[in-house]
Amino acid sequence: MTTSSGHLTALALVMLCGALPALEVKGTAFPDQQVIGGATLKVAGGARLNWKWVFTIYDAAFYLDAAAPAGTDPLSDVAKRYELVYRRTFTAAECVEATDKTIGRGLPASEKAAVAAEIIALNAAYVEVKDGDRFAYTYIPGVGTTMSVNGRELISIPGPQLARVLFAIWVGPDPVDTDFRDRLLGRD
Repeated sequence: MTTSSGHLTALALVMLCGALPALEVKGTAFPDQQVIGGATLKVAGGARLNWKWVFTIYDAAFYLDAAAPAGTDPLSDVAKRYELVYRRTFTAAECVEATDKTIGRGLPASEKAAVAAEIIALNAAYVEVKDGDRFAYTYIPGVGTTMSVNGRELISIPGPQLARVLFAIWVGPDPVDTDFRDRLLGRD
């Protein structure tokens, strides 16, 4: 098959435009959608998380099931993903400490207590992360919550209860930062 160079250029441009990310956070690219476990997840928004406005922690994007109606509670039993790219190194112990301090924020203590064993299992799966590592928490209804780093699954925990208290850290009623939450949910 022969094709003129003009057609090749146009084809290459169409392919390139189709590959461009839908969201860029401070230079970190996130795809507009991801298909995971049979669910199509669409990016809702993204933001950079800083600590005390000085230290950059990571860039993040939040995804919700593309089939979910507008205004769906991000803590409800729908497919979701919180993906982040670290901008500094953290030990596994530091990741555990941050999770323990923030998990279940704004929810009744009984919800966190109900998944105490799952939180212990999640914390045991953390690994050291370095600048540039891509980390993700994904919840698929009927499957459960998966934690992965650079595409490698670290743990998968069945049931919806852990997802609710875990995702509350970022998109719940009392998140780590309300402006950050609003940007993740596309409310900015």
